Amino acid sequence: MGRSEGWQPTDFGDQNPQTYEPDGSSDAEVREGDLINMSNRVLDEYARAKVVVVPLDTSTGINDAMGSTALFEAMAMGKAIVATDTHTMRSHITHDENGLLVPEGDVAAMRRSIQELLNDADRRARLGRAARAYAIEHLDAEKLTGKLAEYFKKLVAGKH
Repeated sequence: MGRSEGWQPTDFGDQNPQTYEPDGSSDAEVREGDLINMSNRVLDEYARAKVVVVPLDTSTGINDAMGSTALFEAMAMGKAIVATDTHTMRSHITHDENGLLVPEGDVAAMRRSIQELLNDADRRARLGRAARAYAIEHLDAEKLTGKLAEYFKKLVAGKH
């Protein structure tokens, strides 16, 4: 399957985005300006993206919540999202309302979903608007903190 017109993968060159050092040095010291530059770079990449893909492999059972940061960022940026159907992703994405969910390990379904969104600007926009609305309603830091506090209160009270 060929790439859609205008599609470009993010290119970090020889730098892993998880260990990105803006000045190219091996010095572990991170300056505030470096963090701002990295944040701006991430924002720029989200702004350029037509679709954000969150492919996950939970087969090791280590962490079903992986991918949450990318999901929350994409939602906040109002992007159409294709994600692996895991418990955590399902708790935030309703299929074809604010994103698309594909079965874990189903590469063909992932590819098909990405291609469908790349070829349908109206659907991308609809999903992106719904994702942004979800983020505003449910992912606000104060609201999340309040929900977490309530959860811990229930745990302490033995009402989980």
